[in-house]
Amino acid sequence: MGPYDTFGSGQDPDRTREMVATTADAYFLDVDASGLLFRDHSLHHPMTKFQDRDNRIPKMERIAKDMVLGSETAEAWANKVLAFNHGAAASVGDRL
Repeated sequence: MGPYDTFGSGQDPDRTREMVATTADAYFLDVDASGLLFRDHSLHHPMTKFQDRDNRIPKMERIAKDMVLGSETAEAWANKVLAFNHGAAASVGDRL
């Protein structure tokens, strides 16, 4: 089993394999590190925000092992696995 065989959060491992096959060396996970963490109150699969975060980190680590990994407006807890993020220091003004 390779590093892209299993992902949490519904991530499609085939999409990552396709990226690697095209010699891409970077991958951008849009909101995985943005801090939007969720609770799930389902009796079948309850989850806290802490568990949501802890589910995302191994997924990002698997990708970052072989590729340059980036995300949108990363929170501090994701910095240990990300090479870059954009939006964190982006200036937003009324003249856009």
